[in-house]
Order: sequence, then structure tokens, then C-alpha cells
Amino acid sequence: MMKAGCIILLVVGAAVSIPPPDDQLHIYALPVGQGDSTVVQCPKADNGMISIIDMGSSKSTGFSKDDALRYLSGQEIKLIMLTHSDADHINFIQPLLDTYQKDSVPVYHSCQWSRYRISSDKAVPHRVSKCCGIEGCNTELVLCPNSNAVLLVVGSELSNCGRKRNRDSILAIIKYQGVKTLVVGDFEGTKTFIRKYLDCVGHAPNSELQSDIYRLSHHGAWNGLANRREFLAAVDAKYVFSSSGLKSNYKHPRCELYDIYKGRVAVEEKYHEYTCYKKYGGAITYYINDAIYATN
Repeated sequence: MMKAGCIILLVVGAAVSIPPPDDQLHIYALPVGQGDSTVVQCPKADNGMISIIDMGSSKSTGFSKDDALRYLSGQEIKLIMLTHSDADHINFIQPLLDTYQKDSVPVYHSCQWSRYRISSDKAVPHRVSKCCGIEGCNTELVLCPNSNAVLLVVGSELSNCGRKRNRDSILAIIKYQGVKTLVVGDFEGTKTFIRKYLDCVGHAPNSELQSDIYRLSHHGAWNGLANRREFLAAVDAKYVFSSSGLKSNYKHPRCELYDIYKGRVAVEEKYHEYTCYKKYGGAITYYINDAIYATN
């Protein structure tokens, strides 16, 4: 999918290494199965350096650890952001750092660093403490210095680092040439919890969350907590994508989200398969040109 100089690419399983950079910003969604890994590749003006938002998987389907390391081998890493400490978002980070050729990498994270079980001396941890909204978080990270690509934090630690780790996920917007991509880890919560957050960042149609592209929370879950309708309305995305854990017990992404988005997102020229699960029932594969994607 493409939006004015920003290209989202869902990597297929046969891919061996990240393509060379060009004149556009690329955001790659690695096919790690039940897990998340988002890789931002800068344009040639910044020598194609990359930043990573989450990198992990359960043992269900998709890229293995070795596949992911091979895909990113030799790349210069600007920064790593770990939205929260669930294993399927972080368990490739330690081996990545073990093989990285440079001395250090800044790693931005929510909650206590000890939760992440990363022992590499190359990781320089920076905690993104509890905050809400662009002004409240006051965290703008430069991804591509010569290309004006930045990452804006719009929320972190909203559940005070309690037992429900998903609620403490970092929410961040990648901004490049006026195009915004929202990545939120597994962020979710009750109606009251989400409403309180939206009271801070704004409800539809005037929310700071409003983005062109949205990586569906919690791998495309539809559990009454993630991707609640009021949250989706605030984001108002025209392109959406998620990882896919179709062969796992979680059965993500859920078709209920497809039902919400069809007819509301952009229409692409190319048709593609989109496979999802009903909450009660099996998988359904659609052949669509709606801008809804998964790393199947």
C-alpha cells in the first residue's frame, strides 16, 4: 500500500533480505505469525538506516528468529522501540543485538526495563514514562535526520505498569511528508479505560490519533478490549494492516474488524487475498481491493 511517499510493505515468507533503500520511506511488516515486528527503512538520503518497533513471535507460524536476523543483517539501526514486554513482541531483540556490529542501540520502552529480559550491553534503555497526548508525552524521536521522518509518542504506561501489560503499551505515530502511521502494540482496555484516554487525546473527528495508516492493535484482536469502535473512529485510518497468527490458537486477525472497515478504507488498484477468523467459526478468505492487509 502507498500513501504519498510512504510505502507499507508486508514481507512475504520467501524474502531473504530487506531491499535496498530508494527515495521513499518504507515500513515493513515482517511475517512473524502470532507476533509483531515493524521495520521503518529511511530513504537513500539517510543511507537506508532502519528503526524497529517490536520484534518477536510465538512459536506458531511465520518468520523464525533466524529468518528475521537474516532479513535485517548488515543494517544500521537508528533506534528500537518496544511497546510492551510480551514475549511475542520482544523475543527476537536479544539475538538481534547479539549479532549487531555496532556498540550500542537506544531502546525505548514502557515500564521497568527488567520486564524485558534483555541482557545485551548494546541496549541503551530509555523508559517512556506514563504520559498522554503529543504535548503530555513530549517525546519526538528522529528516525531519518535528512528526510524529516519522526516518531511521536501519544501514550505510554496508561495502566501504571500493573499486571495487564497490554494496557501499558506505547502508542506512537510515524510521521513523514504529512503521512501518519499509528502503531500501538497490544493497546487495549475497557470502555471506561479507552474513553478516559480519548478524553485526553480527543475523540472523533478531532483526535490526535487520527492517522492515514493504522497497524491494528493486538494483531487484529476483537475481544471487547482491543480496537474498540470508538478508538477506531478516533484514528479514522484509510489503510489498515496487522500480523497474522492464523495457525495459532488466537486466530488473529478477526473478521469482525474486516466487517467494520470494508467500504470505509481506501480502494486499491490491486486485488489481494485477506484471511481472517470469525470469533465463532473458522477462517474466511476474501479476495478484495480494500486497503486491509495481513501478513498471511
